[in-house]
Formats: sequence, structure tokens, C-alpha cells
Amino acid sequence: MRTLALIVLILVTAAPAVAEMVTEYSVEYSLRGDISQATQFYGMGTYEFLLTPNYVTVYLQNQGWQFLGLYGQITLPASMPQISFPTGTDVANAVPHFVEVTPSVSVPELAILPRLLPRGFGLGLEAKVTRALQHATAWGAAHLLGVPRDGVTLVLRRVRVEVAEACSGLQTLIVMLAAAALIAAVLPARRLPWELVLVVAAIILALEANALRVAGISIGLEYLGSLSPAAKDWIGVGTTGLALVQMAVLGRLVGLGRLLAR
Repeated sequence: MRTLALIVLILVTAAPAVAEMVTEYSVEYSLRGDISQATQFYGMGTYEFLLTPNYVTVYLQNQGWQFLGLYGQITLPASMPQISFPTGTDVANAVPHFVEVTPSVSVPELAILPRLLPRGFGLGLEAKVTRALQHATAWGAAHLLGVPRDGVTLVLRRVRVEVAEACSGLQTLIVMLAAAALIAAVLPARRLPWELVLVVAAIILALEANALRVAGISIGLEYLGSLSPAAKDWIGVGTTGLALVQMAVLGRLVGLGRLLAR
């Protein structure tokens, strides 16, 4: 019961951060009539710019190309980069991809971590851990979904989802390590090998939780087009909760094994 109570306490205090998905565009330039363009598929939300001698026409992919108007005379998304045709090109396709950002964190204890790690060790540890977690999360989510990835970006059929630094899973890792420490503290007749097992399990479960979270959000964006902040937050709560339940079960099994071994 003590272990279960501690897990519930951690899950309640690890309230979801205020997260949102922002749309960014990567621009691909080509020459009109290039045979490769005949088989190139562009998903929903892609903008196409066609250069003519006097102006640039703009189209939007929305179950077929829809004419919007002339470049410079219509309103485009604020994140749309400047369109400037390199020599030898007359077509530009702005492909949307989604980046998850977390503008604020609802757990004060975790919010001070980026200041403590670099100053405490002087090695840029927080940045190194975050970078490793980004790649591990992207790798795990890509394998769960069976999709290719480009670095830390998942390449789905309709969207590209980037695992940003703020969504690398560092907070989830800290929550799981804290859970492992608390469980180890209440176990009877504690011994170092079992405590190390709990720490390793915490790292594995944190990676699992974050990969599931990114995969779940990616599926929602792929099939629904968008997700509300609340929906993304509850996906995170669900995956973290699942990891904490697995940690609690492991702690219980370790505790029972100790008692039976006496």
C-alpha cells in the first residue's frame, strides 16, 4: 500500500505541461516539368508557388490543388518562410510539419532542473541528456508506428512530427527515477543490486512512456489533422501513468521476493 500511495502522489504532482503543436514549413524548389514531380505526392496543407514572368501564383493542397491568389497579395501562415526561387527553378512546395512545444511547465521542481544541471556539473549535462532522449524517443516512436524518421523527426504520410527539446522526455525520466528512489526507500531489507534494478527499470519505462506519447500524438495528427492541448496532455498523463503502474508492480514483486527470502 505504501508503494501504491507513493506512485499515486507522483502521478498527481506530475501534472501535464501546457503543450501545443505549431506548424512549420520546409520549402522544396524544383523546375516545372521535371518528371520527378509527376509522381511526387504532397499531403494536405501543402502550399505550391508557381513562378511566371510577371507574378507568382499560390495553390493549397486540400483534396486537390486550390488556387488562392498571387504571392504578396494573400495572407499566408505566419511561419511560412520567404519564397525566393533559386536560379533554374520555377516551382516551390512548402510542406507542413508539426513541432510540439511546451511553453510552460506545471511542476516547479522540474522547472529548475535546466539551471541545476549545467551549473552543478559544468558539463552541459542537461543538454547532452536531452539530445540523447530526443533521438531515443524518435527511434522508439518510429519503430512503434513503422514509419521512417529523419533525425528526430517522424515522417508520416500526411505530417512530419518533430521531437523537440522541450518534449524529449526529460521530465518523465525524472519522475520515473523519483518513483524508483521512493520505492527503494520503502522496500524491506534494501540492498544495492535491487536498487540498481529499479533505476535501470525507471530509465527503460521512461523511454517507453515518451515513445508511446509521441506515437499517440502522431497518430492523432495523422488521422485527425489536429489535437487539442488537453488531448495531448492526457495522452502524456496516460503513458506516464502506465509507466508508473509498471514500476509499482515491479516494486511490489521485489518487495515480496525479499520477504519470502527471509
